[in-house]
Amino acid sequence: MGSGFGYSERRVAYGDPQSPSQYQATASVQRPGIITLISREQAQVGSRFRVYSIPEECMGCRLYAVCMGRLVPKRVYEVVEVRKGLGQRCPLTGSEMVPVVVLHVPIRVLVPDRHALEGAIITYDYWCDCEDCVRDPMLRRGEKVKVLRVVGRKSCNGKEYSLVEVVPAH
Repeated sequence: MGSGFGYSERRVAYGDPQSPSQYQATASVQRPGIITLISREQAQVGSRFRVYSIPEECMGCRLYAVCMGRLVPKRVYEVVEVRKGLGQRCPLTGSEMVPVVVLHVPIRVLVPDRHALEGAIITYDYWCDCEDCVRDPMLRRGEKVKVLRVVGRKSCNGKEYSLVEVVPAH
C-alpha cells in the first residue's frame, strides 16, 4: 500500500483471531454509530478492526477530525454502513478513503450481579482476579462502560458473577 503504512501497519488490525469469542456479539443492539474514514479496500459491511494506536503523522492531517480523531485506541469496531466516497486520499498511505459508520463491538466481561442491569453505566473493575475469568485487556480499571445485555452467569471462588456485553460509555 503506497508508502508502506497500510492500516495494519499503522497498528490497526482487522478481526481478533486470538480471542474471537469475546467479539461474537451482534450489532443488532441500537447504539449510536460513529462516522469515520477507512480505505476503500477495507470498507465492507461486517468487517471489524481494532485501533491499536494513532500514528503521529495523522495528528496534523486535514482529515484527522473525521478519520482517526473519532476512533479510540484499543477498541474494536464493526462497519455497519458504507457511504459514498468523495475522493479523499490519505496523505500517509495514498489510499482512497471512504466514509463508513462503525459501532464499538461489545466486549464480554464478568461483573457482580448487582451491576448486571441492561442499560446501566458502570465503572469497570476486575472483580475477580482468577486467570480463568473473562477480562478484556483493552478495558482499563475505572473506565465507564454501558451494559448492553446479560448473556450468562458464572461462579468463581464461591462468588456469583454475570457475564455481560459492554461498550465504552461516552
